[in-house]
Amino acid sequence: MSDLIVIQPQVNTVDVTEQINSVVVSSVGVTGPAGTNGTNGTNGTNGATGATGATGATGATGSSGVVTVNAPLTNAGTSTAANLSVSAGSTSAAGILQLTDSTSSTSTTTAATPNAVKTAYDLANTGLSITNYKASLMQDSVTETVARNTVLASALNNSNQARFIAFTPTQNITISQITYIAGTVASSVVTLARFGLYTSDGTTLTLVARTASDTTIFNTASTVYTRSLATTGGYPSTYTLVAGTRYFVSYCQVATGAGSVIGVTNLAVTYALSPAVAYFVNSVSDLPASQAISGLSNSTLLAYARLS
Repeated sequence: MSDLIVIQPQVNTVDVTEQINSVVVSSVGVTGPAGTNGTNGTNGTNGATGATGATGATGATGSSGVVTVNAPLTNAGTSTAANLSVSAGSTSAAGILQLTDSTSSTSTTTAATPNAVKTAYDLANTGLSITNYKASLMQDSVTETVARNTVLASALNNSNQARFIAFTPTQNITISQITYIAGTVASSVVTLARFGLYTSDGTTLTLVARTASDTTIFNTASTVYTRSLATTGGYPSTYTLVAGTRYFVSYCQVATGAGSVIGVTNLAVTYALSPAVAYFVNSVSDLPASQAISGLSNSTLLAYARLS
C-alpha cells in the first residue's frame, strides 16, 4: 500500500485516497459567509417644544331660578336658598295633617289618632252604657242627663240640699254653661243657688266647675235657667268633658221655699241599684268641694240638666 493520500476536489466534500506520506488538496470550494444587512440610518433630533396657546374666553353665566317642586311641597325660597314646606292637606288635596284626639271634631284638615279611634270603638262596643246609665242626647256640642221627651215629673227641692245626677258624655265636649228648669212650684226667699260639675273616682265626688251664686234661680215656675261657669274660687270658665267618663251635674239651693225642678221619676225598684244615678245630701250651705259617695242618699228624681 502506498503512503499517498489524494484529495479530489468536490463541492463541500473531501475524498481521501491513500498516497504515500502526503495529502494533496486541490480546488476545494469554500462556502462564503452570509452577507450582513445594512445598518439603518440614525433618526433625526426632536425639535423644540412649541409655546402654550392663549386661554379661551370665559363662558356666559347661566340663568338663575328657584328650584321647582311638585305639590304638596312648596318652595318660598330664592335661587340661592331654598325654603321648602308641605302644604296643609284637605279632602281635596294631599298634604300634612294635624293629629287630634277628638272624637267629635268635624274638621277636614285633621286626622284622628289611634287613641281617638279606640275611644270611639270602646263607646260603640259597650253600647254607650259604660256606667249603667246612658247619657241621653249628644248633639251640637250639648250633653243632657235625660232625654227631653221623657221629662214628665216635677219634684220639690229641699232647702239646704244638694242634688247630683250622673251622666256619661258620648263624645268630647267643652262646656261653659249649665242649665236646669224650674218645676211647677217657684222658689222663694232664696239666699244661695248655683249649679256645679263633679268628677268621680268611684268613691268621692270632686267639684271641678261651678256657676256663680244667683238668688233668682228657680224663682219663676216652668222657667229655663242657664248659667255660665264662673272663675270665682279658682274654678275654670270652661271645662272639657271626656267621652266615656262618668260625671255628676249638681245644683244647690238655700231658700225658705225651695221650689221644684223637672226631670224623670226614678222608681224605687231601680233607684237603689248600684251604681246609683241620682243622689242628694242634706244640711249643706253650698255645693261641697268634695263629697264621699258613701255619705249620699239615692234619689227618686233624675233631674233634667243640660251642659253646653
